[in-house]
Formats: sequence, C-alpha cells, structure tokens
Amino acid sequence: MTDPIVEPDDQTFPKMVRPKARVMFCMSLLLSLLITVILVIAVRRGGLFSPWFFAFLLGVLFWSFVVSGYAFELVWSVSRRAEKALFMDPRTGVFSLEYLKSALHRDYKRAIASGVGSIVIYVDMFGLQNVNRNIGYTVGDIALKSVAGIISDAIRSSDIVGRVGGDEFLIVMPEATLDLGEAIARKVRQAVGSYQLDLGKRGRIDSIGCHTGIAVFPADGTTPQEIISAARNNITESQG
Repeated sequence: MTDPIVEPDDQTFPKMVRPKARVMFCMSLLLSLLITVILVIAVRRGGLFSPWFFAFLLGVLFWSFVVSGYAFELVWSVSRRAEKALFMDPRTGVFSLEYLKSALHRDYKRAIASGVGSIVIYVDMFGLQNVNRNIGYTVGDIALKSVAGIISDAIRSSDIVGRVGGDEFLIVMPEATLDLGEAIARKVRQAVGSYQLDLGKRGRIDSIGCHTGIAVFPADGTTPQEIISAARNNITESQG
C-alpha cells in the first residue's frame, strides 16, 4: 500500500494555477496604473476626453481593481494549499514528517537561546497491521486517523503532533519537563488503548494500542534525525 506524504493532486494544482494567477494580478495591476495615469493627465489638462469616455475609463479602472483583488486572493489561497500539502499528512490530518523536522530546527534555536529544552515523544502503534490484514486498509485508515485525533486531544495546545510514517507518530513538546512528558505519554497510551471501533455485524476493533519513547531535546540529540532516533530507541513495551 502506498503511503505518500503529499498527494499528487495537491502538488500539481498549485504549480498549474499559481503562475497564471500571478500573471493575471500583474496585468490587471499594470492596467490599473496605466488608466490612473491617463485619468490624472486628463483631469489636469481638462476637456481631453468626453464625459462618456471618462466614465468608461473609470469603469475599466474599477474592473481592473476587482480583477487584481481576485488574482491576489487566488495566489494567496493557492500558496496556502501548497503549504498545507507540504506540511500536512493527508491520511491523518496531523503534521507531516517534513513539518516536524522544520519545527525541531526552530525549537533547537529557541532552546539554545532560552536554555529550556523540549520533550519529544515517539508513539508506535500496535494492532493496526492486524486490522489492515484481517479487515482491510479502508478500516485501517479510519482507525489510523482516529488515533491521530486521540493523540492530538491528549497533548497541550502548544504541542505539535505529526506522523512519522506508517503507524508511528511524534509529539514535540516545547519548554516541557521530563515529568510532564512522561505524564503526557502515559495519557496517550491510555487514550489509544481505550479506542474502539464498532463495525456492526463484523464485530468491534478493540485491540489497538501504542508504545511510547521519550527523549529530551537537545540533550539527547541536536538534529531532528538524532532526536527522533533517540526517542524511538527509548520505546519500551512494558508500559502502564
């Protein structure tokens, strides 16, 4: 089963629309400037154009402003879509691995400046492969997305959760203590372990859980890859 971080449609759509929108914005803006110059000259010289032609130019100027505004809004919305496609995981709705790495880079600079580190929690699900194999990937994707939502609800508003790949997630907790990290990890394990999915006549999924590993950033690693590996290596299966 393919596991893309970015959907192909989300990659190609901005590349197709953004250049056209930029051309539209530039052309309409140039037209607005040209008409404005013509109107200024006409007003200063007086009687250069007939009243109806003067009104026509005003109408075109207004239309060009409307088109410029529309094109600017289109460029902005397409840019936002491209950013979302790059930094959001389409299967779960949480952040992607690329965004996690960029967030860790920023947090490293903050930690060095403030002297206060962060906690990184690696979340490794279990039981999802059995769901995919015995029931199907469609149900497995529903469970995966539900677990991503459960993890998001278990963390602080200032924390970041993203999908590393497969059925593994990462939580970044800026300016957090180890005790707080352990408490959040325990909360995540309990919440994920309590997850159930009613399948009607096909039964119920209640065998999904997760293990967690904790690392201190930047004490346990100074790069995103080092700290992610440290948190993964600290996973223990005998957790309450």
